[in-house]
Amino acid sequence: MLAAASLVLPLAAQGGADAAHDAVSAMFRQRAERRAAFRNEKVRNAIHAGLDWLLAHQDDDGHWDADDFMKHDAEGAKSDGPGTATNDIGVTALALLALLAEADPAHLDACHLAADWLGGAFDLRSGHLRSDAHDFIYSQALATIAMAEAAALLGRERHRDAAILGLHYLEAHRNPGAAWRYQPHDSDNDTSVTAWCLAAYAACRHAGIEVPATSVGEALAWLDSVTNPATGHAGYVNPGETSSRMPGDHGTRFPPERGEAMTAAALHARLLCGAAPDGDLLRAGAALLTAKPPTTEAPAVDFYYWLHGSMAMSQLQGTTEQRRWEQALHKTLLALQKKDGPAAGSWDPTDVWGGPGGRIYSTAAVVLCLSSSYRLGATDALAQIPDAPPFRRVYGLWKKGTIGAAAAALALIPAADTPGEMAFVRARIEWYAAVEVAHAERLMATLDKVRPDVLDQCDLLEQITASLAPLPVATAAGERLDAMRRDPKMHGEVLAAKELRALQKTVDAALASKNARQRQKVREQLQKLAAKYPDTKATEKANAWIQQLQ
Repeated sequence: MLAAASLVLPLAAQGGADAAHDAVSAMFRQRAERRAAFRNEKVRNAIHAGLDWLLAHQDDDGHWDADDFMKHDAEGAKSDGPGTATNDIGVTALALLALLAEADPAHLDACHLAADWLGGAFDLRSGHLRSDAHDFIYSQALATIAMAEAAALLGRERHRDAAILGLHYLEAHRNPGAAWRYQPHDSDNDTSVTAWCLAAYAACRHAGIEVPATSVGEALAWLDSVTNPATGHAGYVNPGETSSRMPGDHGTRFPPERGEAMTAAALHARLLCGAAPDGDLLRAGAALLTAKPPTTEAPAVDFYYWLHGSMAMSQLQGTTEQRRWEQALHKTLLALQKKDGPAAGSWDPTDVWGGPGGRIYSTAAVVLCLSSSYRLGATDALAQIPDAPPFRRVYGLWKKGTIGAAAAALALIPAADTPGEMAFVRARIEWYAAVEVAHAERLMATLDKVRPDVLDQCDLLEQITASLAPLPVATAAGERLDAMRRDPKMHGEVLAAKELRALQKTVDAALASKNARQRQKVREQLQKLAAKYPDTKATEKANAWIQQLQ
């Protein structure tokens, strides 16, 4: 089985100020080139105005004050929209990321100041942020992302050290074998926190920091456990749930069903961790997002949802889903930007989470939405594999989806053929393969929870077998699938599930109909199936539908 391999940038091996400067300059330049290639002038102007407002409200020590940023405004013309004081770290991280997205030399001083302030917020022993907020884990993840990006783009070792501290705390906080929640080793996990933590892991990996592949794979498996494989919808803590809302009338003012925040968060996380953008699950999720695009309708304004959605869609360049999303995003956000007064250039914090985040949050989040198409390059694993010797065969096998065969081909390449920078490319590919292995192993260990439907279980085992052969995890998946097929009881479960799945559309139509004759006919079909396959999970589901159709 492949062991987890860390991704280390060439500058770490070469050492020396010149090597570090060259590597960082290249990364900074590549982002700047992507930004320069973005030709939508209206969006560019909106981004510039948003960044100008943020820069005008940065404190001298480098941070942004979530609740008292208006102290920078002239007397008698104060911006409104304060957030909560405990969110200074989180909004500073978002504002720093918004500036770094531009890779503009004019912003370097502001970026260094912000990164130095953020770095000082980590405890030097534990890596824990100095915050007493119940939901501090969001700020922890955001600050880790910001420090990792600052390290990758600006090249200062202290920024890298801070990112490592943040990552170490996140790893200590994670639920063993699963993902993240508000408190360390919590009783459950949630998609929102998990997405940001995985984004932090991905940012650290890109910054050349050692990242445990097993942790990433297990967290991705947990995301699968709350995702409907047919629709792509991701739940919050459990399958089928929507995004959370605060107590009181928050859910009435912002009905969670108006968006797909958790689906967007899960998509964003999967893509950052190397998932192929053309996978069926990802395209299904993207279709859900395009069905609920950004809009100026007040109850549906959700910058949090739109940020995850925009980062996910940035990896689907050229698709119908990406074009539709971006068109709606640009139209909506440009219409919502403040045009005059002390808040000109910013965005009102009147979205779902604008209350605690405030105007700094809303403006930084929107700038990140608008810059999403060029902030990151392609993040899928295939994009990291050169289609050139000595990796050409590895590239071709990975492109076919035969990741195990690609890993085996990689192992056959002599170490002498991957000197210098090629060694780091090799380590990167090994890391992605190790994530896939850990992901598959955890899926198999939690198969009944991840895929309660027996047909979905068979499909998943077939996918693992085909994708990861000849690795041991694929062999284990194939043996388990064979055992299921030989088991008489399981064979009956499969037959019953197939017949029930064939009735799904008919049942859905009957449930939505008031026609008594139609509902009676479907009840009889379900009763016949239940009598044919007693004591099966399909019959349990059929009986539940029968009750609904009474």
